[in-house]
Amino acid sequence: MTRSDKTSVEKPFGRTNFAGTALVVLALTLLTGSMSPNAGGAGSSHVLRGRQENRYELKGIVQSVDKAKKRATIRHEKVGDLMGAMTMPFSIKDEKALNEMEPGDQIKGTLVTTGDGGMWLENVTIIAKAKKKKTSTVGGAAE
Repeated sequence: MTRSDKTSVEKPFGRTNFAGTALVVLALTLLTGSMSPNAGGAGSSHVLRGRQENRYELKGIVQSVDKAKKRATIRHEKVGDLMGAMTMPFSIKDEKALNEMEPGDQIKGTLVTTGDGGMWLENVTIIAKAKKKKTSTVGGAAE
């Protein structure tokens, strides 16, 4: 083999390794940046595990709670540019909030939507408990 034959074989191989390494580093850098945590305010968007998620602030009043199905029906205010005020059921991810919620409670939370149609509430906080109806007893009989 002549020196020029060696050079022509080694140089492309060396360039391929450098280019391949550069592409891998670039891909990992982009992947790491796209998966970094996002605080997520109203209407914010990020990608998690390849799935687009959007987050919106939601405020409303609990109409009913179905603990078995982990759902609550909420009469909510307008949600960003996503939807107007309405009453609808939502999956509740937070087990503690689900167990504490009662009809009439005022809540706020984060509505998460995904590009594939998923929708749920997380970070649910009860901002005002439902007012309990008081029953008075006069002479031992309830009115």
